[in-house]
Amino acid sequence: MMAFPAGDAPSFEGFIKFKLAHGLGYSVFLPDALFLPRGDEWRWFEPKMFDPPVLSFYQGAAYAQLAVETSGGDEILVATTDDRFVARFDDRSQIFRCRVAGQPDLLDRSTGRAHQRPDGGFDLDLFHHTTQVALEAIKASGEVWGSAWNVRGNRKLENVAYAYFTSLPKITNDLDLRAIAMASDGVIYFLLDDHTPPAGVVPLKVYRETTANRTATLALRVPCEAVAGQHVWRHAPEARGVFYESAHPAIYRVGLRPAASLKFHDNVAVIDPAVIKRFDYAVVGDATQPDGILAPYEEEATNNIWKVDASLDVDLLTFWRTRPNQDHFTDGVIEVLELGPT
Repeated sequence: MMAFPAGDAPSFEGFIKFKLAHGLGYSVFLPDALFLPRGDEWRWFEPKMFDPPVLSFYQGAAYAQLAVETSGGDEILVATTDDRFVARFDDRSQIFRCRVAGQPDLLDRSTGRAHQRPDGGFDLDLFHHTTQVALEAIKASGEVWGSAWNVRGNRKLENVAYAYFTSLPKITNDLDLRAIAMASDGVIYFLLDDHTPPAGVVPLKVYRETTANRTATLALRVPCEAVAGQHVWRHAPEARGVFYESAHPAIYRVGLRPAASLKFHDNVAVIDPAVIKRFDYAVVGDATQPDGILAPYEEEATNNIWKVDASLDVDLLTFWRTRPNQDHFTDGVIEVLELGPT
């Protein structure tokens, strides 16, 4: 996946938000977002692909390096240390100051704009696309209703509703629709590792939609810790080592209690802890198998998951340094997403 910049490539100072996630017999960093300054503003980057972290420990110090490919196609290296910890949040994520190695024009391909808060967190500029009539009703009510449908739009959700957003500022063609798990013909396609089409092509039925119903846009600032964690694919191609990929990087969901809504004021989401609903795990789909590559869109496939560690007492790097080679997966108790019939 990665072909990194030369050693004289510029570096950027910024922040990374990530979680510590445990599989059965191993642990990984699950990166949520990267934030870099551009003048007086902030840009954020969606980590579309990432390698397992490289960790180094010396006496009481911990260093981590993470190889990431952003949604803009840039291959970067992100490095941080335990003493660069900034803050922890209710979604079990933590933010660290970090250094990024990348191309000089990296900031030209950010996922979007962000806004730093006094508590060390960031708000993301996200978009909800709908019809003009619906947009006027949303603005008049000051709330985005939670949807009872799952990410592919074929099953009802039993114990959560999602307010759906995207990082795409416009929906103008079928590629945009596919990025948000919709399609004009109702089907999107995935390719298994180590296959060349037509072999290894796996179809997935999704919500049938046209761009005509997505012409009006609500732009909101949404706290990054309110956004549901991404599900991922595990890639294991023969030509290289294992790496991971965000399964639907253009889709951003705020989990809510069933029948609840996400209120906003002056185009800023108002996060009410009483209605926010989170699941502390990520589905990990095996991209070498048809069932596995569909798992992040089915969401009920919880046989292969990562459990997100709370790590409330220490920063994530110190946790890894001081509690190595332990089973942090088996005893972790989680609530899982419940789906109705197809």
